[in-house]
Amino acid sequence: MKSDPALVVKAILWPLALLTLLQRLVILVPNRAKTDDFTTVYDAAVRFLRHEPVYIENYDTVDPHYLYPPSGTLLMAPFGYFDPETSRYIFVGLSTVALLVALYVMIRMFGYGLNSIVAPAVLFFAVATEAVTSTLVYTNFNCFVLLALVVTMALLLERKDLWAGVPLGLALAVKPPMLAVLFLFILLNKQWKALITGIGIPFALLGLGFALSADPGNFLRRTVPYLGEARDYYNSSIQGNAQYFGLPDWLSLLLRAGVVIMAAVSVYLLWRFYSKSNELLWMATATGIMLTTLWLVGSLGQGYYSMLLFPMLMTVVYRSSVLGNWVSWVAVYGFLSYDNWLSGKWPAFGRTLAYLKCTLGWSLLIVVPFCVLVFRYFDARAENRLDEGIDRPLPPEDEPGRHEADAGAGLWHRRAAGASVEGMSEPRPKLHLSDSEWRQRLTAPEFRVLRQAGTEAPFTGEYTDTKTAGVYRCRACGEELFRSDSKFESHCGWPSFFSPLAGDKVIEREDTSLGMRRVEVLCANCGSHLGHVFEGEGYDTPTDLRYCINSISMRLEPDEA
Repeated sequence: MKSDPALVVKAILWPLALLTLLQRLVILVPNRAKTDDFTTVYDAAVRFLRHEPVYIENYDTVDPHYLYPPSGTLLMAPFGYFDPETSRYIFVGLSTVALLVALYVMIRMFGYGLNSIVAPAVLFFAVATEAVTSTLVYTNFNCFVLLALVVTMALLLERKDLWAGVPLGLALAVKPPMLAVLFLFILLNKQWKALITGIGIPFALLGLGFALSADPGNFLRRTVPYLGEARDYYNSSIQGNAQYFGLPDWLSLLLRAGVVIMAAVSVYLLWRFYSKSNELLWMATATGIMLTTLWLVGSLGQGYYSMLLFPMLMTVVYRSSVLGNWVSWVAVYGFLSYDNWLSGKWPAFGRTLAYLKCTLGWSLLIVVPFCVLVFRYFDARAENRLDEGIDRPLPPEDEPGRHEADAGAGLWHRRAAGASVEGMSEPRPKLHLSDSEWRQRLTAPEFRVLRQAGTEAPFTGEYTDTKTAGVYRCRACGEELFRSDSKFESHCGWPSFFSPLAGDKVIEREDTSLGMRRVEVLCANCGSHLGHVFEGEGYDTPTDLRYCINSISMRLEPDEA
């Protein structure tokens, strides 16, 4: 008998991921590197606490410079209370926690958990990249920006607008240009409350920082102009490489214009065809494209910014992802690999590859989505199916009842309570609607879960702790699914039932999309995704089954008094 491949892969990936992270923290961080981003931050924090001038950098040198605004200085000031070494290790420790939390929130957004092979795979991939390694070794702020990015995205998706602006505002207070791209989604979705905290927090901190700084005017007179200048060292932007390799100004401008045009077209097509059908895919991909464009066409683009592209790379789990091709991952190698291409035998060739590796990778990440989306659009227009989106539809037997089925899912099944999934018949949903019809019936979060097999965040659902007597109906079609008397407290973060109203109310099928065997639960009437069912967990219930169902997949109809 062969072993379970998922268990084998997890057994391999977890030690690789944890030991790689440990090597970065125990060996690379204490031994430092040629670049030290933290000393300037620490010195600025000390000077700020002593009410001494902060913005006194000598910008004629190539050493790291302190570039945070007074609001960022205010937030970094507490590190000045410790000695330099203690402060550095506290910062690295907090950065590591921020990284791990960010990766966890990210995989949860995409519907995966710590028990899947996705968790160790994502962690190993992240800590092996140049972006994360350099961020930890150089002791930079990027891990906190990544955390702010994914938490803001998660809260925007959950329509917790006021809270979504908090991490966004804190990140903008330290690195203003970086996450400003998220305001596009706030404005397009009319999530106005996020503007209150997203704009109010950085402006309040900026005002307080200006009031408490000894030389706030120097930030405006000296630092801001320097931020707008392109330099030819530690700079992977088009302008930076143009200066280093001596390209003419007209060619630099032409290249930047091309990047902006391709990015604008890609973001528009993503918004038009995916903002309603798959909001997470639209948000993560568009954010990655806009950030990459910012780094390429701006005055400064540094390779370790690339860790902010992790959510975009995670969209590869979707069939509609623009990254489902080998060229995209050539691009990823360019801006995330730790390999150095400098060569003593071929110095000119090696230097060119080493200095352009990140820039070429970012550029491909603009070109490939543009080509993929434009080709999809013209194919759909030629086949007169733009009303159904630009994805080529799959046959009903491959994706019954859904537009975005899990790639690794198996056949449809049903079973009575306690029965095995294998060997059962394969009933089909009775109600069939097009994606556009489903989008008219459902909100964007409902469509993401019910029609795209998404998962709402744990402990956030409407019915997680509800004890009201009544019938739980499918939110998509209104079919009766579960009764409240079969609901029990499992403390798992989602509503749990030990049995559906009847065995034919739900369809169950084998699901191996997370690299492990699970059983997916769908509405038998319309084929909408409800959740998963687990057995043999030891709960004190009549069936020893746990139907783990998303609240957003159901609507409770209370019993009459």
